Amino acid sequence: MKLVCIPYAGGGPAAFQGWAEGLNTAGIEICAVRLPGRDSRFKEEPLRSVLDVVAPLSMAILRILEGPYALYGHSLGAILAFETVRELRRQGAAEPEHLLVSACPAPQLPWNDAPMRHLDREDFLREIQNRYGEFPAVVCGDSELLDLLLPSLRADIEMLETYRYSPERPLDCPITAYGGILDRTVPQILMHAWRAQTTNAFQLHMVSGGHFCLPAVHARLLHDLESPRSGSF
Repeated sequence: MKLVCIPYAGGGPAAFQGWAEGLNTAGIEICAVRLPGRDSRFKEEPLRSVLDVVAPLSMAILRILEGPYALYGHSLGAILAFETVRELRRQGAAEPEHLLVSACPAPQLPWNDAPMRHLDREDFLREIQNRYGEFPAVVCGDSELLDLLLPSLRADIEMLETYRYSPERPLDCPITAYGGILDRTVPQILMHAWRAQTTNAFQLHMVSGGHFCLPAVHARLLHDLESPRSGSF
């Protein structure tokens, strides 16, 4: 099985560093998404719309599909994963074996946070820290590194703030959602609303950590992939 992993705002494949070691032995191949404007693509203009990402991403996934696959997305990546599955369905492709999402309100819920994409540098960084926490100190203390990261981070925040959910029939694949127990921005009730997006099994796991609870998600991901239809929360 191929597991397509989509990172959080401003993130890249490094968000899933070390994941392959445990999953590859179970026959699961990690395919980490690298969006324009980061890592080896940092010279490319960042995309600013969910739809602008979903179209090429769905085509890229279609090119690599040779068997079963699943999608996982964290925070902004969860919205991108969800909309990519819906786009693949529109194109007549088989739905994934599993959609896994973390640290993101269900897409049908309104976005109630005040816009921050137009804030100046200092206010923008302060608001990121207040909402999501854990912004690496090594990044905050490196002005040149910040200059490289901020354009893609701003573009990704713009994606979140301008995203508009369009109702469609629920997915037929199982959905598993993960929330950080200490996440101040995405509480459990907002994660549970993902239940409405599938006709199949749904599970919600509240795991250790805050908004960036990826280590705890990784710790139980294999179990959930191996038993995607094991029950409903």
